[in-house]
Amino acid sequence: MKLSPPIARAIGEATERLVDEGRVDVTYEVAMRDVMVSEPVGTFGVEDISGIPWIEIDFPSDLLRAEQHILPRLSETFPESGAAWFSHSQGGDTAWPRNTGSASTSAAPR
Repeated sequence: MKLSPPIARAIGEATERLVDEGRVDVTYEVAMRDVMVSEPVGTFGVEDISGIPWIEIDFPSDLLRAEQHILPRLSETFPESGAAWFSHSQGGDTAWPRNTGSASTSAAPR
């Protein structure tokens, strides 16, 4: 996700408000939603991915589930390209990015 400095600042401020209110049990998405609904229409780009298999990848177990369950469903959903963009050209082994960082990633073709 790429954020402009003003939007990143607004999300930080929304997060601080949640903490000040004692709402420390909510996820960061609450602060992001607060900013998204407060900004003018067109500030954020969205894609409707209804019906497209996807998974949020935060942990190695998520990656394993994606490889075992989501990747085959992508091939069924997009038979013309399938999950080819995930596959090595030789051998067909999956080639998911093996980033160990904490950023979330959604696995769905554009």
